[in-house]
Amino acid sequence: AVMLGQFLVLGVGYWLMGRSIAAAPVWSLPIFTCAIVIASIAGFVAFFAPAGLGVQEGLLMLILAPVIGPAGAALAAVLMRLVQTLADVILALAGYVIWRCLPPAGPGAEAGATT
Repeated sequence: AVMLGQFLVLGVGYWLMGRSIAAAPVWSLPIFTCAIVIASIAGFVAFFAPAGLGVQEGLLMLILAPVIGPAGAALAAVLMRLVQTLADVILALAGYVIWRCLPPAGPGAEAGATT
């Protein structure tokens, strides 16, 4: 259920981005949502491509080119990769900051142990 919600939000966001760069029609929302779901799953399964690099973009361009044209689909695919990379960097930095703010474990303290 959580993944379904995540993919729906991701699809709407991707569709809004498509509308801003290539005037994607209103009826294309399900196509954008399905495209991002298919591309994400294929990128995850493609063990030969780090983070699905190239696989996701290729599928997005293939699925969306009939809707927003080849140039719009290419731009949307590249922008989506940039947004995903930026989100990964922000979350990694947030995790690092949180980790640095934690008090150090005392001598003899085990990780995850409660008192």
